[in-house]
Amino acid sequence: MFVPRSVLIGAKLLGLATGLRSCSGVAALVVTGADGLPAALRTPLARRVAVGLAATELVIDKLPSTAARTEVPGLTARVLFGGVSGWIAGRSTGPSPVPTLIGSAAAVVTAFTGVRARRLLSERIGPLPAALLEDAVTGSLVAAGTYVLRRHSSSGVRAV
Repeated sequence: MFVPRSVLIGAKLLGLATGLRSCSGVAALVVTGADGLPAALRTPLARRVAVGLAATELVIDKLPSTAARTEVPGLTARVLFGGVSGWIAGRSTGPSPVPTLIGSAAAVVTAFTGVRARRLLSERIGPLPAALLEDAVTGSLVAAGTYVLRRHSSSGVRAV
């Protein structure tokens, strides 16, 4: 099954964001009303819930009691949500597991590299500025991923 490169790039970018903040990829797709969203996720309520979950995660991430993202619960959520982001990204192009796998794999990569980068940054600039910088990186990845997918969707490229 042919999957356009733009869909793979979008799935990768959203998966990378999900590795840093587990709700970010799916929340961005819901808020932007991306192609491939199931009908239940196209409602105003779904958008409000997505924004609420993403905002809550941004706050909880800063708390010292928050478990590491590389522990089983956090990593499992990232793998699942990264996969869901990829699945939604690729859904409009037809059935293929590739975007799902790319989203999950990308989330795993940034879950581990993000922990290391944040630790190093925390030693140099402090924990809160490091966390806020990570939030900015997450936002940039989400913006880039949704932009690529919107461009793909407006190009008219579909599954063959």
